[in-house]
Amino acid sequence: MSDYMVAAVIGLAWGAVGWLVYDALELRFILYLDKYGAQVQESLDAMFVPVSEKVARRILVASILGLAAVGYIVSWNFLVLFYAAAIGMFLPVILLRVAKRRRIEKFDAQMMDIVNVIGNCLKSGLGLQQAFEFLVQEMKPPASEEFDLALKEIRMGAQIEDALGNLGKRVPLPELDMMIISIQTLRRTGGNMVETFEVVGNVIKERRKVEGKIKALTAEGLTQGYIMCAMPAVLGSIIYLLDPEFISPLFETFIGWIMMSVMVGMIALGWVVIKKMVSIEV
Repeated sequence: MSDYMVAAVIGLAWGAVGWLVYDALELRFILYLDKYGAQVQESLDAMFVPVSEKVARRILVASILGLAAVGYIVSWNFLVLFYAAAIGMFLPVILLRVAKRRRIEKFDAQMMDIVNVIGNCLKSGLGLQQAFEFLVQEMKPPASEEFDLALKEIRMGAQIEDALGNLGKRVPLPELDMMIISIQTLRRTGGNMVETFEVVGNVIKERRKVEGKIKALTAEGLTQGYIMCAMPAVLGSIIYLLDPEFISPLFETFIGWIMMSVMVGMIALGWVVIKKMVSIEV
């Protein structure tokens, strides 16, 4: 067999391998867009920023390409480009989860006011739906937005119990679940809803006191966690300012990037462990 035939066979073999790899990567990328595009769309919808699935996918693609381009322009290193693209794959999902968690925390901070507003409306003789309407007018987002959506569901024909159940799914908070279950139970069996809201308000008030004490006791552990996680970056910056050549192999060699990746992974793992240790459910 001539050299040309051997080269042709090798070329065809590599072409077939490349085509199979491309086909597999394309399938994986499509599955990635389907899975995380739906998560991005769901998170944005939960924050009352409705987007189509097509737009959610474009956000993911823009994040990947944008961070990859920035990483390569800054370093002119294909390994950095790969790491930046990998970060871009999950950055929108992580940021949206953080934003959603903060929105839930903001709603949680409004729970005492929510219970008081509804309870006072019921005391004055208003119905439950009228109390929700007053709450939407008087309170700020996210409470006003969530109860406004519940009111829209009720006006469209849904039962109050079902609308509140959907609210509980959108905002998973134990205090809100307690209030919703109390309303659902009283509407089925009957009872004094005003007294029930007073009890719910007292329970939430006591929980807030306990949570405040726990935060005060765990503040030291969290502060130590922040310091320990920040120390490698701070010390690395100081060493870079004093002697750039000493630390430059970390950023300019393949082994250095592996060590950096391991370090970042261990810091992230340590932070997760610290958060688990200081997180106490009330």
